[in-house]
Amino acid sequence: MNTDIRIYNFKTGETATEKATAIIHTTDGRILAIGNEVFDNPRIAAYLPIHPEDQVVSLVEGGRIMNEEYMEAALKYFNTTHVFDGKRPILRPKAGVVVYHGYKDEATEVAYAAMLERIMYRDVLVYTADEISQGYSSVEEAIWALGQRNRDIRGAFEIF
Repeated sequence: MNTDIRIYNFKTGETATEKATAIIHTTDGRILAIGNEVFDNPRIAAYLPIHPEDQVVSLVEGGRIMNEEYMEAALKYFNTTHVFDGKRPILRPKAGVVVYHGYKDEATEVAYAAMLERIMYRDVLVYTADEISQGYSSVEEAIWALGQRNRDIRGAFEIF
């Protein structure tokens, strides 16, 4: 469960990294915590030992989505928290990007595109890390360069 999601905010030039994990209440499937708060929040740390029925789950493995519902909820939360600084924008942003590490897979690309469209973005670009990084020294450099070339991009998610 060491998978991370790096979130890029093209408006501020900042990045944030969140764990691709969630705590799920197993009786009704509710999400109790997402991302870093699973491990960093003292209230969550105190809660888990007395509630063994709830489980920590990985949202992705090798860039592949393990549970679409939970992954979409995580992306929506990370988007609101890190790209829009906790605010809901009045207008839908034009474009968002997903870059996932792992081999190219059409079903994975379709799923990521659909998620970003549902959470807010009008246009979605999906790449593998290998595709986007050609000609750059790192995936991060390539993502920032993509944002410079396409000013419509508001946020990007790099999924490890």
